[in-house]
Amino acid sequence: MDDRTGHHPPDRPARPPPRPAPPPTPPRPAAPDRHPPHPRRPPPPPDRSPPPRPGRQRPHHRPHPRRSPRPLPGRRRPPGPPPAAPTPPAALRWITLGALDRLVSYDSPRPCTAPCTPKPIVYHQRPAPLPPTPAQTTRLTERLHTATAHPSRAAALAAAIATGASFQQLTTARTDGFHPADHTLTLHDRTRYTDGCAIYPIPAWAAVYLHAAARFAHLTSTPHLLAAPTDRPALLRLAETIRTRPPQPPAGRAGTRPGPVVWDWREKREALRHDPAPPHTASRS
Repeated sequence: MDDRTGHHPPDRPARPPPRPAPPPTPPRPAAPDRHPPHPRRPPPPPDRSPPPRPGRQRPHHRPHPRRSPRPLPGRRRPPGPPPAAPTPPAALRWITLGALDRLVSYDSPRPCTAPCTPKPIVYHQRPAPLPPTPAQTTRLTERLHTATAHPSRAAALAAAIATGASFQQLTTARTDGFHPADHTLTLHDRTRYTDGCAIYPIPAWAAVYLHAAARFAHLTSTPHLLAAPTDRPALLRLAETIRTRPPQPPAGRAGTRPGPVVWDWREKREALRHDPAPPHTASRS
């Protein structure tokens, strides 16, 4: 009891007992190291070779392969070989054919005015033309299809390659001179400048163009199967357009060329071989 108030003090609540301590947390296992340390390499053995002499390199020293050694002072590096000229692609290369040697000729064959009996060609005055290789034939046909749509021009160039005839002989071909069943072409030479009137075999790749020219001549009623006497410049332009030419003179003898192709090189060479020397070049006695 309180002496001053006469009241009993209120009862204080009892304190709760202390909480027990939580059990200790077990330690987590350590994570494995993802990047284990690399084992250390043993140090290189000491270099026990004698020190290099002054002015000389060590025997094991080699210059860098990409770096050429510098020339010594006072000496010049020898010049290397000249770079090779780039090879043009196949579409731009010239096709050199010996059968075109006589396309521009000084001969003057004339067509036959009377009926004649031609025989299969026997080359007496000139060698037989060499046929183009299969690769050359493929390029020829592709270039002809791209360069011209004129059937007579394409057939005239194909016939010149197949027969080795001159332009004057090509003008003698008539519409009835081509036989598609036998793949033959008749060319006339009344004055026998070359080998006379003869029947020439035509390969299959050239017969396609001659068959188209025969159909064109039948529709247009033209007397010339391949070319008229005034068509030579157009035929030469077509040959140069598809980059086809005869063998050319050597570079030292070409001289001043009027164009990219010398068409009468063989004719000039044969003329100089058979003609006598001029008077001013003959030796004096």
